[in-house]
Amino acid sequence: MNQVMMIRMIKNGKILLLCTFFSFTYAQQQLPDFQLRISPSVDYKFSKKWQASLEYRYALDHDVSEFRNSAIEGGIAYDITKAITVEARYRFTTAFDEDSHLLYGVLKYKKEFNKRFSLKSSTRYQFKTGSFDPDYMQYFQKPTQLLREKVALEYNVPKSKASLYIAPEVFLKVNDKDNPFFSYNAIRYNAGIDYALNYGNTVGLGFFYEDIYNPKKTDRFVFTTKYNLSIDDMLKKIKRKRDEKNGIEFISKKEKKKLKKKASQTQLDSL
Repeated sequence: MNQVMMIRMIKNGKILLLCTFFSFTYAQQQLPDFQLRISPSVDYKFSKKWQASLEYRYALDHDVSEFRNSAIEGGIAYDITKAITVEARYRFTTAFDEDSHLLYGVLKYKKEFNKRFSLKSSTRYQFKTGSFDPDYMQYFQKPTQLLREKVALEYNVPKSKASLYIAPEVFLKVNDKDNPFFSYNAIRYNAGIDYALNYGNTVGLGFFYEDIYNPKKTDRFVFTTKYNLSIDDMLKKIKRKRDEKNGIEFISKKEKKKLKKKASQTQLDSL
């Protein structure tokens, strides 16, 4: 009797192991691919309204086990007002199977409600191609054009240099072969945290889930790590420290405006 029960238990155990194996294999096929992006960058505001930036990106896919691609990107931004900025950028991406060129322009808007919350939006048009050769674009592979709309809500943590954000983004295809105007392509859900360090350094961790509209369902879940150095903020910090060391009092921008306004008023009163 005991031998019969043992045989049944062994058979049931084998069936359970087989079911677990097939369930795990099926789940791997159905779950989105986990990827990782590492993005160091540097920027420099060389005038009151102009800023240049450079960024490198290294990406892994297949559950962070294989090289996906690497990219170098540069751009320039212009502040139309304190709230509105326009950018023009170029990115070159290289991978084992292909290279690509990406040109895009961005219109950004930022609204601060108080010291804690801010709302940001960006409208981006991008043009991507494997080559700028006209014959390549006409006969081999047509360029991909996308319109992207992103809205972000940012929260500055009290008594901290950390900020949290959530940012959904919609992707629309432009001049697709099936639709000459706009067609829905994907939606991306972003979230993360940034932390400001001394001397213009900022680090960040984030993730996004991208729900892509296609029959293959090539959705993906991407972890992001980033580092940014603001050269002008670093230089300002160094100058401030040097002035403090030499006994020169630091005057903020608001205080400078007040002193300038007071000086101009004194000149008017003396007339």
